[in-house]
Amino acid sequence: MSTPKTKSKEQKKTVPMINEEASSIGEITINNSVIMKIVSMAASEVKGVISVGGGGFVDKMLSGKASPGGIRIQEDEHGNYNVTLSVILEFGLELANVAYEVQNVIREQVIKMTNKKVARVDVIIEDVRMPAKEDSAKDWSETN
Repeated sequence: MSTPKTKSKEQKKTVPMINEEASSIGEITINNSVIMKIVSMAASEVKGVISVGGGGFVDKMLSGKASPGGIRIQEDEHGNYNVTLSVILEFGLELANVAYEVQNVIREQVIKMTNKKVARVDVIIEDVRMPAKEDSAKDWSETN
């Protein structure tokens, strides 16, 4: 009498890559606006990032026109994402360290959520600002 076979790790179901012909059901495509939203949300979670996508001069320099939200997504010849974004960071912090953290967080989130590689993440520090003081805003609203 033989024992029932159990699935080995090699037989696990694999998740198809985006845009890969993995099934007969159809194609899966993620719009660049979704990637832009992932980039924006991921960067916003980094300590020291005040704003993502400053607009203005940097956007015009990148594309000749204003891109939505100061974020630009392109795919290279291998299908990997190239991300460019402008940020406004908190005054007093080590800007390069914050930008490096932004690059890492964006890369991790895009790979995790899309199953596609990220070739580059270019961060343009467009401005620095003082962090907003929540206490003074709260005090003012309570007195008026």
